[in-house]
Amino acid sequence: MVVAHRFRWFGWFVLCVSVILGCYLMSSRVAAERNKLAAIESSIARTQRDITALETEFDTRASFAQLQRWNGVRWVTLRRARLGLRSRAEFRATLPRGRSTVRIAFSVNQAGGGYLGATSLVLRVTVRR
Repeated sequence: MVVAHRFRWFGWFVLCVSVILGCYLMSSRVAAERNKLAAIESSIARTQRDITALETEFDTRASFAQLQRWNGVRWVTLRRARLGLRSRAEFRATLPRGRSTVRIAFSVNQAGGGYLGATSLVLRVTVRR
């Protein structure tokens, strides 16, 4: 009994040390999860900014054709071709002498289900004959 009474402080010491270690380990796990959460939140914010930029670009490109029509830009359809997954098409056009501005457009209706329409960059061509 005397021995158990003398080692009572040792039992309290071991209990306190184990509680402190448990709290430390728990707080370090919480800090690690908090860092992971912060990284995920920054990734979500970056993705939302990218989505906003892409939506703005799509809206701008969608209104670009309308702006060209209002400014009197004339569209000429050279040829239409039905394309498949592995098909190629070559378009030959007779351009007038001098400088011409060419852009290739592929509408959503021609692209088909699940595909997007597209336009090329503006090509400036000079014909010398």
